[in-house]
Amino acid sequence: MLVYLDESYDNAHRYFLLGALYVPDPQRLHHDFTRAKAAEGYVLPSGETKEVKYSGINSSRQLRVAQAGVDLFRLSEAWFRCIVVDQSPEGGWSLNHYGRPDEGHPIKRARFYTRCAELLLSRSGPGVNGVLLTDRMTRCAGDDFFRVIGDAFGTDSRFEAGPRFQSVHAVDTALERYQVGQIGDLLTGAILNDLVRPEGSRARYKTRFREYVTSRLGFDSLGPSYWRMPQEEADLKHPKMQVWYWQPLGNP
Repeated sequence: MLVYLDESYDNAHRYFLLGALYVPDPQRLHHDFTRAKAAEGYVLPSGETKEVKYSGINSSRQLRVAQAGVDLFRLSEAWFRCIVVDQSPEGGWSLNHYGRPDEGHPIKRARFYTRCAELLLSRSGPGVNGVLLTDRMTRCAGDDFFRVIGDAFGTDSRFEAGPRFQSVHAVDTALERYQVGQIGDLLTGAILNDLVRPEGSRARYKTRFREYVTSRLGFDSLGPSYWRMPQEEADLKHPKMQVWYWQPLGNP
């Protein structure tokens, strides 16, 4: 199994989203995604497929390719989980929880990212064994992210119900060989769209994409009001994709 880990922010950096795409049969999904892109002529002069990302959905063709990725995800054995943190003062979040007063923001943010990854991955459930693939996260160098996650979810994992990863690698999902990770980016982007609701002529394609994800995967919404349901209910209604909104301790 391959697990793709990727993050997203809005322009104001109010929201931090970290998504994990779990792919039991990556070769089949890769093959099907390649065919879907080729059918739309979404290829480079070299013959390899182009990258599709949520931020780049600015035309009808890009929208169709992104929608095809969602349909392939829906029909596959893959599943997706995303944690969302409201980093505004109203959200009750603070970097001060992740280090000493004398430490700088970069190391605190790296620790925060690592803790979010641990929380997200540890709740994936037992029976997940494979390789974790991340984007090239130089922002996390201060917390030695790859070693920490490798140790946390290795053979002797300290998370009893968490996954077991043989290795953790940084990859470039813009490359065709890692294009399955682009589906995770698209799903994360749909969640971000529900939170930010961008405006403008080109934004309509992103809005239509979010509406497509919501409809095809059977959600009333991707926002926090819908996802404040008991975990047992979420597992029953939406085993394919779930959104977890972080809240400070003491909040309902």
